Amino acid sequence: MKPYTEFWKRYFDFKGVTTRKAFWLTTLTNVILCSVLNQITIVNLSNGVGGYAPLTLGIIYYFVIFIPTIAMTVRRLHDAKFSGFFVLLNIIPFFGNLAVLIMNIIGSRYENNKWYLNDVQKGYINNTKG
Repeated sequence: MKPYTEFWKRYFDFKGVTTRKAFWLTTLTNVILCSVLNQITIVNLSNGVGGYAPLTLGIIYYFVIFIPTIAMTVRRLHDAKFSGFFVLLNIIPFFGNLAVLIMNIIGSRYENNKWYLNDVQKGYINNTKG
């Protein structure tokens, strides 16, 4: 759960890095939580029970994770030694999303990575690998 707690602690932090493992574990956790909220909504709406409260919780959760997800993606791009501005490629349907996905799959590059050194200095990372 450390990657998920870091996700919330670094809510507006667009500097530094997020490792590939932390990125994908946090993404998986968010997908599971969103799926559970969607299933609760579907069950409640199909049974006519609960009104719109679960739907509202799901929508609120999507909005709450929007900014930290972008920040985490920018940090992940920094970890792979790309500019954070590449996150804007998500605006382009399909091809932009595919390009960002591929960049997020690429492993970490620590040598001469100013974002990695920034996190070492701030204490987010305990040891230097590059």
